[in-house]
Amino acid sequence: MNNTLKMIKHGAAVMALIAVTSSAWALDLKDAKASGAVKEKGNGYLVVVSETNKDAVALVKDVNGKRKAKYADIAKRNNISLGSVEKQAAKKLSQ
Repeated sequence: MNNTLKMIKHGAAVMALIAVTSSAWALDLKDAKASGAVKEKGNGYLVVVSETNKDAVALVKDVNGKRKAKYADIAKRNNISLGSVEKQAAKKLSQ
C-alpha cells in the first residue's frame, strides 16, 4: 500500500476514534474541558490541570488508556508507528 493511501486510511481511522471517544465521554469530558479541569496535550492525550481534582484524574486516566489502546490498534492495522497515530490524533483534537 502506498504512503498516500496509508495516510488517508490512517486519518479516517483517527477521525473515527475521536468520534467514539468524544461521544463515550461527551458530557463528562466536555464539562471537564469547559471548566478547565483537563486540557488536550500536543500528543493526542489529555492532561489534568490539578491533581487534587480526583474526578478529573480518574477521567483522564480512563480516557487516555482507551485512546492509547485505540491508537495502538490503528497503528497496527495500518502498519504505521504509534507515534504517527498520536500526532495525527493531536492535530485532529486541536481543531
